[in-house]
Amino acid sequence: YSEYLGDVQKIALMLLQLIDDILDIAKLDAGKMQIQHELLNVDDLVQDAITILAPKARSGGLTLQQDAPGDIPDLLSDSRRLCQLLVNLLSNSVTYTDPGGTVTEAARLAGPWLSLIADAPGAIIPKAELERVFNPLAHSSQDLV
Repeated sequence: YSEYLGDVQKIALMLLQLIDDILDIAKLDAGKMQIQHELLNVDDLVQDAITILAPKARSGGLTLQQDAPGDIPDLLSDSRRLCQLLVNLLSNSVTYTDPGGTVTEAARLAGPWLSLIADAPGAIIPKAELERVFNPLAHSSQDLV
């Protein structure tokens, strides 16, 4: 029973997160989203995302690694939103990586731009689909259902 209840709780938390994400999108569309600006350490953010997804990675037989050089300056951003972005990137990679694989959460600074990367073996999105996926006008109403 305790294992069953654990599964129910896990699913309930996933549904709650999905509802929160939908509400965030609605707030963003309505221009009502409140952004909390604060100085953030990128290494700490990457480590937080890895810590959050470590149980999921372990259960899938995966290794998580952090690759963020220590010389990246602090970032002025919203910690909750940025952590959510990192967790989503990492979660997708963990979900679609075969057991025994390694997923690396990386941060790279190129000029004024910070790149946050979830690097996993294998392509999650086939190359032939990349243009369609990243072109918002290419989606039909059927793709959204």
